[in-house]
Amino acid sequence: GVVSARPVMHMPPARAAPASRHGACSGRRWERQQRWQPDGTGAFLLAVLSSMGISHAKTGVSGNISLGWRSIEAVSEVIHQHIVGNCTAQLETKDKIRVVAGDVGLNTTNASVVTERLNWNKMLVCQQLIVPENGSASADGWLPSTAGTTAIVTYSDTLSYLLLKSGLYGSDYSRRKATRSKFEYAQRTSSPLFIVLGRLDQLQVKHKSPTCKAGLDTKHHSLKALGMLAVFVMQPRLQALLFLDVDAGIIDMQADPADYLALSLTGQADIIGTSNWREQIVINSGALIVRNTARGRQALAAWWAYRCFLHDQPGLWRAMSEMWPGWEPPKQDERWAQRTPTLLHHLMHNYASIQDGAHLETKFPCDGMCGWLFRKTGCLLEPMELPGSMLLPLLPFDSKIGQGGKTIAKLDALQHYTGLYFHNEA
Repeated sequence: GVVSARPVMHMPPARAAPASRHGACSGRRWERQQRWQPDGTGAFLLAVLSSMGISHAKTGVSGNISLGWRSIEAVSEVIHQHIVGNCTAQLETKDKIRVVAGDVGLNTTNASVVTERLNWNKMLVCQQLIVPENGSASADGWLPSTAGTTAIVTYSDTLSYLLLKSGLYGSDYSRRKATRSKFEYAQRTSSPLFIVLGRLDQLQVKHKSPTCKAGLDTKHHSLKALGMLAVFVMQPRLQALLFLDVDAGIIDMQADPADYLALSLTGQADIIGTSNWREQIVINSGALIVRNTARGRQALAAWWAYRCFLHDQPGLWRAMSEMWPGWEPPKQDERWAQRTPTLLHHLMHNYASIQDGAHLETKFPCDGMCGWLFRKTGCLLEPMELPGSMLLPLLPFDSKIGQGGKTIAKLDALQHYTGLYFHNEA
């Protein structure tokens, strides 16, 4: 297979929670776990809400579970309390990014100073400050408009992580090169670029929820989801965002996210992405397009609320499955994260009924050869549209429609590659 992605992502994704050794499509059943039940006072859930900065009065919780803990309003409180949006980031040289955030007293390229000031208790949402290519570091810059546009978004816990120059996985491609590609693409296309920086360690250490009684295994778990929602909250005029992991680089500078958004005939696909290049999963969270709609924002809020264990992708998968007809919260709250590898198997054999149940009007029903291959392998020949989402093939595909109804012969894969670098030489 040969691919040039538009944009191409060619670094390895964080591995999702593994399926059984028999494979994600084996149909092996996970053992049933005991369902979480609140006690008579609701004390456990109140502790959860307290750790999230949410009061009893704002949720109506007494002895009964409320879904308020996974609402946009709940996550918005976390954003308003812990995330600073008045911030710019300027790529001054190939290995220096200047961060200016007056609210926290920052105007520096020193990564240690940024980390010390944020103190693992604050996060920043910094928009790229674009300066003339021949300008000096002190030249006046400008911020691209966010009105009706698609922003590029990435997340890192530290400024230094964005600029690591060591080659990744045996290649000469580095996180520094991937970061520079995002700055270059945004400047060439006059697209807004947002870098989300920092961690919220105390919030993460205390995290417990009805869907994650055991707590987290990593302090930066799913902060990308929180960062994406923060971008939408702070920039409500955005149409969508393209999220890329730090190690995901944009190779094709002619990329246009609008072509992917136009794949949905009715514009109902709020999350657009691709599986892994090798081990098949529902969707990889290292390269995603998210539309700024009520449902898109709710999916990000749910993803953040469902963070659990080591990997962040199962929370996204559950948020996506909630968009499908017939989903009922109580049936999936019992240690759901340990059973998510079976979600792909369920989708492989039930996608048609999910589409029918939602009465989707789509150009991509994935029938015929596409349906046969997906049921057998979990791989796609063409996009598959589901309620609220669009799953893309791993290889370039016939898009059939594009922005303004134009025909695009081949639309390149939106892919976060597993250590490989592909081109479509045809």
